[in-house]
Amino acid sequence: MNRFVDAMRPVIPVEVSSFATSHLDTIPKTINHILVAMAVCNVVLVFSGIAALLLPNMGFNTFLITIISCVQNATIFAVLNGEHFVSILNISARHSFLNPSSFHMGAMFGASLGVSVINLIISIYFGQMSRCQNSDTDIPQYKCEYKGAMRSIWFFAGLLFWLNAALAVLIAIGKDELALGRSHYEDISISNDEFESDATRQHIAGDGRQQGSQATYEMV
Repeated sequence: MNRFVDAMRPVIPVEVSSFATSHLDTIPKTINHILVAMAVCNVVLVFSGIAALLLPNMGFNTFLITIISCVQNATIFAVLNGEHFVSILNISARHSFLNPSSFHMGAMFGASLGVSVINLIISIYFGQMSRCQNSDTDIPQYKCEYKGAMRSIWFFAGLLFWLNAALAVLIAIGKDELALGRSHYEDISISNDEFESDATRQHIAGDGRQQGSQATYEMV
């Protein structure tokens, strides 16, 4: 990220360059700033979706999409900042989804791309619908109302499309750094002590047979 900022320094204002050097010098910091911007857009989008809830065809569907976008935003932020939540909530990071791994990186990459495409669809749809004209003829499944909400959805859904696309690219580029060096999908380890059966804990008699109600084992 530092090399990118240095390359863009001649063509960007000094204030922006200084902010980028201080706050966007690593991929995790850049992603967190993108997630904060996404959170602001998602809040506005939710209220816009509520305002357009009664529109035919896409009204309720758009509201559901805004909720999905909020959940995706919050989940990715929680996973990538899991160490803070683990320390605050005093839970075991080993058995928590707040423990980034390669599996999490792949899931977040796919979710970001999916939500990005969905936001592009509703942005295009409401961008066209916001130019609707009232008609004296009663047309089924057509209502030219809530134009302000339509324009808001068009703008903020379009902005979320670009933010999610940028997020997906940064996750793909910095997956090793974000996963904290974990290369496997799960940290799987099997302990013999943990899964040792009751039969193997019983005393072995001198004749080589295990006593008790469990199955008999011969010593070879």
